[in-house]
Amino acid sequence: MSFQVLDIVLYGFNQEQRVLSLKPGCLNIITGSSKTGKTALIEIMDYCFGASECGIPEGIIRQTVEWIGVRLQVPEGHVFVARRLPPNGQEASSDVFYVVGKEIDLPDYSSLTQTTNPKALEKLLTTPAGISQNIHEPPPGQTRNPLTANIRHALFYCFQQQSEVISNRHLFHKQSEQWIPQAIKDTMPYFLGAVDDEHVAQMAELRRLRHEVRGLERKLAEHEAVRGSGISRAQSLILEAVDLGLRPAGTTTGEWEESVALLKDISSSPLPDEENEIAEEGDEFERLQKNRQQLTQDLRRIKDQLQAAQALSSERQGYSREGEAQLARLRSIQLFEENEGADHSSCPLCQSQLPDDQIPPPSISDLRESTSEVETQIRSVEERSPQMQQVVLTLESRLAEAQGKFKENRESLEALQTSNQRLQKLRDRSARRAHVLGRIGLYLEKPSAS
Repeated sequence: MSFQVLDIVLYGFNQEQRVLSLKPGCLNIITGSSKTGKTALIEIMDYCFGASECGIPEGIIRQTVEWIGVRLQVPEGHVFVARRLPPNGQEASSDVFYVVGKEIDLPDYSSLTQTTNPKALEKLLTTPAGISQNIHEPPPGQTRNPLTANIRHALFYCFQQQSEVISNRHLFHKQSEQWIPQAIKDTMPYFLGAVDDEHVAQMAELRRLRHEVRGLERKLAEHEAVRGSGISRAQSLILEAVDLGLRPAGTTTGEWEESVALLKDISSSPLPDEENEIAEEGDEFERLQKNRQQLTQDLRRIKDQLQAAQALSSERQGYSREGEAQLARLRSIQLFEENEGADHSSCPLCQSQLPDDQIPPPSISDLRESTSEVETQIRSVEERSPQMQQVVLTLESRLAEAQGKFKENRESLEALQTSNQRLQKLRDRSARRAHVLGRIGLYLEKPSAS
């Protein structure tokens, strides 16, 4: 697949259009006087196709044009791309207008708004150009990343500036810029058809197989380093087994077959009684470790409960003090007597007449009822305060007891680790035996040893 340029459109700040229409399927020759914008056409299309920098030279176009656009003919219909020119001091703008359809008329200035960005535009234009999935893997030993050919790479073979046409050193568009020559070398096999669509799948399979080979090579090297080769290796393993008590002293062999038979016997023989001793003596250490974990959990739980109880007790005391203060204020109503038909239109303290629109004060009976309710609540809080204090004291006692047990456990562990040096030596000896037995097993797995 491919696409062709139908129109190149300029949108000025005055919202007017300037359209240059091309005839598809034919050779289009654009002529005109010098400095009329012919050279800028390539830069206009390059910028609309997602260039990272705007190469349009400073002049009348940059001063009067706000958007530039290109209408393309693709196999599915039409594609229109417009991009805003960057403001002064900036290299590019990310505002891109993209629309696709069976047949598209040139949009007017008011329709232009950002619908995508330059990076996404590359992917949107790569498929209509007929560029399928591809990848170039650098040769082993090179540090550059794999490269995928896209519409930006295809433009190297489509455009040529006047200076590039007359150059005797460069053939392709932008070949003189940094990194571009290598990108041309990497993508040219795909554009020439030397790389088909199955290349991506084949390269992925090749990477997977190479990864597997490297893993197998590492495992093989590890096995060879452990197993060694020849009778000298077998005799060396026998001597190590004798040194660790797996065979009595003076055990020697002369022939390789005898050495292999002896190694098989060592590998299948039961371990010395010291292993059982390690297991028995190690049970106490394991029990103390489990007890330490349980004590740590108990300490954390008791501390949380104690903090909660202390906070609740403090809140009850604060409530009791506040209630006593409020009760003292309400007791002032004992200066007054509650009479039937009492006049609520005057102040009970100064006997001054209250305005009609003012809310009448509460009656003496209401105040007395509030006083009685507050007294009941305070008594309830005070009655429970000793219980809360008892809870706090109980939790503090449990915390001190748990801390004592934790200290005893720590002292037991330190004593066990300090005094039982013999157990540590037996553990080290057991680990060395297990290591030697493992190496003997690997050596016996070697085909020449069976």
